[in-house]
Amino acid sequence: MDTERFGSSPIGQLIPINGYDTRFDEEYDHVAFIPDPLPEQILLESDTWKIVADAMLELGRLDDATSRFPNPLLLVRPALRREAVSTSALEGTFTDLEDVLAADVEERSQLPADVREVINAIAAMEFGVEAISSGRQLSIHLACELQEILIAGTSSDGPDTGRIRTSNVFIGRDDQRVHETRFVPSPHGPTLEGLFRRWEEWIQADQGLHLLVKCALAHYQFETIHPFHDGNGRVGRTLAILQLIESGATHHPNLAISVWLQNHDDEYRDSLPELSATGRFDPWVRFFATAVAEQAISERGRVSRLLTMRDEIVDQARQAKLRGVAIQIVEDLIGYPYLRVPDISDRYSISFQAANKAVGRLVEAGALVQVGEGGYGRVFTSPKVVRALRI
Repeated sequence: MDTERFGSSPIGQLIPINGYDTRFDEEYDHVAFIPDPLPEQILLESDTWKIVADAMLELGRLDDATSRFPNPLLLVRPALRREAVSTSALEGTFTDLEDVLAADVEERSQLPADVREVINAIAAMEFGVEAISSGRQLSIHLACELQEILIAGTSSDGPDTGRIRTSNVFIGRDDQRVHETRFVPSPHGPTLEGLFRRWEEWIQADQGLHLLVKCALAHYQFETIHPFHDGNGRVGRTLAILQLIESGATHHPNLAISVWLQNHDDEYRDSLPELSATGRFDPWVRFFATAVAEQAISERGRVSRLLTMRDEIVDQARQAKLRGVAIQIVEDLIGYPYLRVPDISDRYSISFQAANKAVGRLVEAGALVQVGEGGYGRVFTSPKVVRALRI
C-alpha cells in the first residue's frame, strides 16, 4: 500500500497495525486505512449530475419495460444468474452461464465447487430481495446474513462466516507480503465494528442525498472498511441492488450491474482506492452512475429481445397444435430453460403422467430437446432460449 499517498488522504487516515502472517510465518508491522464518516452532502460537477440523472431515467425505463412483461419473474430469474456469474467472476470464480442455468435441475451435491459458489450468490440475492420486500432495512445484520449464505459450504467457510471478521485482511495477491499488498482495510476489533455501525446509521438515515449518489457512497464505504473475512465484493454489490429496490427506484432485481462492472474490472478496482487517496467523489459517482445507466440500457434491450423470442416460440407451439400445460411450459422457458418432468409436475400442479405427456409433445414439436441419454431424471432444454439468455 502506498503509505505516502493514502497518508495524505483528505477523507481518511492511516493507523498502525501489527500481527502474524501465517502464509510467510512472520510478524508484520504496517498501517491500515480508516475512512472518515460519510458526508451528509457533497458537491458534484454538473457533468456528474447529468450522468446521475440519465442513470435514473434509464433505470426507470428498465423497470417499466420489465413491469410490462407478462410475468416479470421470468426475466428476473436469468438476470439474477447473470449477476451471480459476473459478481463471482470479479472475485476469481469463473463459471459458464449455461452451467448455472442447468444447475436448477441438478443435485447440488453433484455440482462443481465453482458452480455451487455461484448458486450461493443467487441464493443470497433472492434472500435479500425477500428481506427488503418484507420491510426489512439494509443493516449490519442483513449484510451478515448475506455473507453467511454466500460463504456457506465453500473453502472460505469458517468461524467468521456470517459475522464481522475477527482477523485482519489485506487486498492484494496471495503471494504478496502485507507491506506489498495494494490496500489494507481497518483492523478487526472495535475500530472495524465502529466503522460498520456508522455505515449502518448513515445508510438508514435520510440525508437528502440523491439516491444514486447515496448508493455510490455506501458501496465505496462498505468495500473500504471490508467488514468480512471473505465475500465483501459480492455482498457489497448485492447491497447496492437491494438499496435501489428499498428506495423504490426499481421493483425488479434484473439490473445485473456486475455484468457491466466485470467488463470494466480494472477501472472498478482502481476507482475505489483512488477515492480513498484523493477524496474526489466525482470520478467514483460518475463511474457508478455510468454503470447503472449503461447496464439498464443493455437490460432493456434484452427484455425486448426476450419478449419477441417468447412470442415467436409460443406462436410456433400453437401452430404445432399444442395446448394447455404445454403452452404454459413454453411461455415460461425464459425463466426455466432447463426442465425435468417432476419439476413440471410440481410447478403446474399436474400429475407426473400429464407432465410427461406435455414434455413428449414439446419434444415432438421441436420446442424441447433432451440433454444427454439418461432415462430416470431426464433433463430437457430449449437451445434457442439458452442462446438468447447468453446474449
